[in-house]
Amino acid sequence: MMKEDPSCTRWIEMQNQLHEKKKVVWKDWVFSQRVIEEVKYAVSNLSSQCYPLGKLVTPLHGVENWIIGYGYPNFVFAEDELHELIFTETISGNLTLSHYASVALERIVICLQLRNLNSYLAKPESQKMLLEGAKLISKWFHFNGSYKTQKLVDNVEQILDKIAERVKQLVKKRKSEALKDILKCINKIIFDEMTFTVYHQDGSNSWNHLAASIHKVIQYREGYQEVLCVIYLEVAVRMGITCKPVCLDCSFCSENVILSCQVEGVVDVFYISMCSRGFFDLPSVHPSLINQPACSFEVLFGQMLESVVARDQRCLLQTERSMAYLRSSVRLVCALWPIKVDVMQYANLCLEVDDRVEDAYRLLQLAEIDNDEPVMISCVQKLNSQQSQINEAKVARHRVPSINYAVGLVMIHLHRDAQGLIHQMQCVILSWDECFREEVSRRKWGLSFEPVAFGFCLDQPFYHIIPYYRHSGLLYQAEVENNLYVPQESLLLHPSGIYHDYWDVQHIDYGLGIYFELFDGRRYVPNDEHQAHFPDDDAAALSLIQEIYGVEYLLIDE
Repeated sequence: MMKEDPSCTRWIEMQNQLHEKKKVVWKDWVFSQRVIEEVKYAVSNLSSQCYPLGKLVTPLHGVENWIIGYGYPNFVFAEDELHELIFTETISGNLTLSHYASVALERIVICLQLRNLNSYLAKPESQKMLLEGAKLISKWFHFNGSYKTQKLVDNVEQILDKIAERVKQLVKKRKSEALKDILKCINKIIFDEMTFTVYHQDGSNSWNHLAASIHKVIQYREGYQEVLCVIYLEVAVRMGITCKPVCLDCSFCSENVILSCQVEGVVDVFYISMCSRGFFDLPSVHPSLINQPACSFEVLFGQMLESVVARDQRCLLQTERSMAYLRSSVRLVCALWPIKVDVMQYANLCLEVDDRVEDAYRLLQLAEIDNDEPVMISCVQKLNSQQSQINEAKVARHRVPSINYAVGLVMIHLHRDAQGLIHQMQCVILSWDECFREEVSRRKWGLSFEPVAFGFCLDQPFYHIIPYYRHSGLLYQAEVENNLYVPQESLLLHPSGIYHDYWDVQHIDYGLGIYFELFDGRRYVPNDEHQAHFPDDDAAALSLIQEIYGVEYLLIDE
């Protein structure tokens, strides 16, 4: 029986969905297919362009031009294609293709977000709906955080409709449609029944960006005052109430913003505070603000993002994750309001972690930062250094007799703790040197390493290794700071390799895909670029494994 082509099935399913939703016409579908082809072509060529850094040093011009240059409004097809590449190629074991599909997806989604933010900011002030702006900020934090490879379910309007329906039921039950009584019903549903509360910045730093994201605030019911104001405002509007946010500069109260609520034809105005979770007596606290106009998107969310960045800075622990949080929030501020001081801060953050330097350089140019500014000089030097590393990695490194092991082999690293006890650590060999080299002992290819040299002879081969550990039966990659540069005498070939099942794959960091294409049960097989850099290692690894395991391994490999 002939198998059904999965791509054909996917095409039919997508067409059915589009036909039902009536969102995309035929010409848009044809255009999207051309976008997908551009994406596939770009992903298949990224390894040769980015090895050994595994990240984009130059813009993804081909794909970016399709999105920005042509202004295609619906990128769902290419996004689906990249998600499928990440998922299916991971399951089938193509780590390299999965890695670069993820890299491309991240770049394309950011590119699309920046375009949408710019389109929003270009609108007249009267057309800048606060809910739309809140959703754009929420999407930024989603796709620039821990959820960047996950699709965002955008059901905010549907949930707001359900909240409003619940309020209407309560209003009907209480039999009063006076403005104050309706507001009491909204307060009851939002603050009491649904328990929405203001995010207090003394909580977990990992919640900081989620508290600024309306999708997550609706899900977990805790967020910044500004986001809660938008939620309350949208529910009130569905009840026929006109609301406007009023920003407060109050040194003796916790409110940053309150809502002014009234209905047409009624003189009474009531004020709602998110912090007080109900009515706010503005005439007593701030009588001068009674007739103040509504604050704009820039003012409302500008003060929120100022708090987000400040929180990220206070919690900066010099770890990769905390640096990523701060870099993401500062980059969003730069996208919305490209002030030179913020752009320079973002550039310095990128330089510090050796990531997205090309994006920082473009922002500096757009902000017209002088070429002789230290941060501009550092960006140019870093980009040149990255390109030099890419060029150097194209030069073949041939083995010498003293090298016993090969890249991709799964090893056991024997290390002694402070009490003198010897421990075993599973690891994978990334690269080797004929002897200890100080210049690559702590940093290589954008990765951090800890040299293990004390008490060992330095005139022996040293290896860059990526350690792993198991927890509850699953395989995890150790933190970047735990990558090691170790002497040959501290390594032993793993007796059985490391078995990877489906769940293992979900937890392994795909940085391995920069160097290896797949795991064959005993070793990681170098991809084309890594094999060209270490041309003799593939044969050496096979020979070594055959000596230990015999012909059985070769039969399995074939």
